[in-house]
Amino acid sequence: MKTAQNGAAWLIFVVLLAGIACRLTSPTPAAWSKTPTAQAQAATNTAEAMLRRATFVSGGETLSTPFPTETAQITREPQTQPVQSDEGPWLVYAAKETGILRAYDIGMGKVIEINLPTPIYIEDLIQGHYPGDRYLFIRAGSPLITDELALYQVDLLSNEIKKISPLLSISLQRRIVNQLGTRALETLQAVTQPNGLAWSRDRHFLAFTAALHNDSSDLYVFDTTHDRLQRLNGLFTQNATPFWSPENTWLISQELGNYDPERGWRAENVSGLRIPAFDDQNSLYLPGRESRGKYL
Repeated sequence: MKTAQNGAAWLIFVVLLAGIACRLTSPTPAAWSKTPTAQAQAATNTAEAMLRRATFVSGGETLSTPFPTETAQITREPQTQPVQSDEGPWLVYAAKETGILRAYDIGMGKVIEINLPTPIYIEDLIQGHYPGDRYLFIRAGSPLITDELALYQVDLLSNEIKKISPLLSISLQRRIVNQLGTRALETLQAVTQPNGLAWSRDRHFLAFTAALHNDSSDLYVFDTTHDRLQRLNGLFTQNATPFWSPENTWLISQELGNYDPERGWRAENVSGLRIPAFDDQNSLYLPGRESRGKYL
């Protein structure tokens, strides 16, 4: 009996890893940030495959709105405001080589190389560009290397790369490395789903999911003005696909239940957090019993 259970757990483990690898290496629609078109590349820890996707990062304004709450998990010194110059806008795209992005400065006519850990989640080139022109936010890295899988900030002016936050706790990473159960693999899949980044409509906050305090993914917000990170909820379900309401008064996300290797995620709830205080969370609707996770 115990051997059969171990065999079943190992089969689910292999299926989950295959699902993650397929999503990283299967072609998906590419887009510019302002006018759709692109190509991209991604790689797993044991196999490499290239896709192509690009994003066009255009001009914007300096951010200046303060964060609405004093509760924060990480506090750093305020960032220097973006420098206005003749540099940019940039065309950012995946290079042929694994782990490299290239940014073409259209104004200056030059190309810079951006080196990130692999795999690079190329989907974020569409949603992760900084509205003020200078910064790109993107998820990259392997869960098998401590704290490497993270949300990164790329400064396109200086070509500097800064880690904003890991996406998995050390305990979850250890379970993945040691192949202990399937929960950690499900959480890895949740925090690396497409549509995992979302800018607020007023362009001051970046929402994303990570699993730093629970065995499941939670909703976080990064305040780009004050360089602060805040965890917004902590649930047993897997939080995914954040989305800001058109009036910028609610931050919407899905809560996903158990993962089925054949059918995918089970959508348990669609909930909203009130903005700007993040002080009220409500269920917006409960999907049907056969509902599967969908992009908002």
